[in-house]
Amino acid sequence: MSELLTEAEMLAWTMASQRKAGEVRQAKAVRELVGAVAGAALTIASGSITPIQAYHIIDTESGAATDELDLIDPSNLGDGRIVILSIADASRVIIIKNGYGGTGQMFTADGLNATLSDPKAFIAFVRNGTYFREIFRAPCLYPGAAASTPTANAIVRALGTAKIDAGWIPANILPPAGGVTLFAASSPPTGWLECNGAAISRTVYSTLYSAIGTGFGGGDGSTTFNIPDLRGVFLRGWDHGRGIDSGRGFGSYQGENTRDHWHYPLNGLTNQFLPVSITGGGNTTILAGNTQNARTASAADSGQYGYSGAETRPCNVALLPCIKY
Repeated sequence: MSELLTEAEMLAWTMASQRKAGEVRQAKAVRELVGAVAGAALTIASGSITPIQAYHIIDTESGAATDELDLIDPSNLGDGRIVILSIADASRVIIIKNGYGGTGQMFTADGLNATLSDPKAFIAFVRNGTYFREIFRAPCLYPGAAASTPTANAIVRALGTAKIDAGWIPANILPPAGGVTLFAASSPPTGWLECNGAAISRTVYSTLYSAIGTGFGGGDGSTTFNIPDLRGVFLRGWDHGRGIDSGRGFGSYQGENTRDHWHYPLNGLTNQFLPVSITGGGNTTILAGNTQNARTASAADSGQYGYSGAETRPCNVALLPCIKY
């Protein structure tokens, strides 16, 4: 077969008595390949289409500006067959309904209705028993139950870059509400709040409220709740029964502390070490009267040893802690 056949020619060819069963199957298989035949036009009728091949260009019923595709009639597509859909006219938008109806219903990958509003967009389904399951989408397929102009909810391709809106990214690969991270910017990105202990609305930020509740503060007790205040502090893993930092409540603040320890400062006059027990924070002070090996520290030994300052800390870099809402 050196060129494509029309529908009539194909029918005549496959019906010819001299055709072997293998030839017929091969010809039908070729027609299943995308690009083997031109996309056939289909018009939605009462929310349904009846595909006859792998690729179809679908249109709204009666040329309506918007239409909904509820079902794909599986009559001509065996189990495991693939159907790819696109549109011909950007002025006629088609909303593909997720999980609507019964036999022939479609299940999208993200569980949301998908909107075909660009002729460059494609969505593909595979028949799985009595229904169709999405297997891939091409760029520019916009999510949502209502037709809309492709603005933020789009894959915008420009100068070789792509921006993917979160509207149709599966939820399980996005940071969950309540997740905390550090950003190398002085203000939080979209979808995040600075961890500054602010009281925020329980309704506006309902997803975050469901995740963390009032564990970091109950706000006004009825309409607001507090987010964590992580300004100027380090984070520490919750002990949660391990016994290293026992007695801590989840999300609780812990002040500074210095573990009990010994220092052996060197006497500047005799090169002897003076043992001193330290039982708190701050600088070490050696006072005249401390003894070691029957030697009494003199006024020359007195003074403070170590770095001075208001806190004990490691080297660090200040970044912006934010919480996902």
